[in-house]
Amino acid sequence: MNCETDKTEGIEAQNDDEGAGVFGTTLTPPTAADNEVMDDEGQADGEVVMAAPMGFDALSIVYVPIDEIREYENNPRKNDAAVAKVANSIRQHGMSAPISIDRDHVIIYGHTRYRACRQLGMATVPCIIRTDLSPELCKSLRLADNKLGELSGWDNDKLLKELAELQEAGLDMGQFGFIEGMTDDEIDSFFDGVPPEEKEPKKQKVVCPKCGEEFEVEIA
Repeated sequence: MNCETDKTEGIEAQNDDEGAGVFGTTLTPPTAADNEVMDDEGQADGEVVMAAPMGFDALSIVYVPIDEIREYENNPRKNDAAVAKVANSIRQHGMSAPISIDRDHVIIYGHTRYRACRQLGMATVPCIIRTDLSPELCKSLRLADNKLGELSGWDNDKLLKELAELQEAGLDMGQFGFIEGMTDDEIDSFFDGVPPEEKEPKKQKVVCPKCGEEFEVEIA
């Protein structure tokens, strides 16, 4: 199924009716001229920082019927454990980011959001249709989007402060995977960045009741 112009326009019209102030924004990427670096006298020196993708004029967020969207069959990302938590976030905050799909409505990124939306019974979902990307670039973006997020870390002091303030405000961050329901080792792991299985095992000194010898044993 190709994303035909008249079909996309129809979805955009529906988007206008359903709240264009949130999802109907058209984001126009800078052109080569827009991105020329200026010298000290305000003259362009010809260096282009970022040019718009070839043949692509704007990023438009449109509503697409969820039944017309397909998951990428070879998606290497395992997301089953995250679906319920993402659904909790959408229920509380709304859709904070659209799903990116190709010209055939196959998901590039946003598989977890797609499943969460299905779980919530949503009929249409906000999408960006990337008709400008080749199949190879769709594959590249699909992997890059997932991998790049893994490169970020947490500032634990700031995170604890934020969580404490939200808890005081009565907001349950456990529903999004923070703290609640985690074991002590998992909580420690979350804040020090060391997986539980890599942490030093806890040990306890015990005395043999028969020989009286003292030795250490690992405890769970």
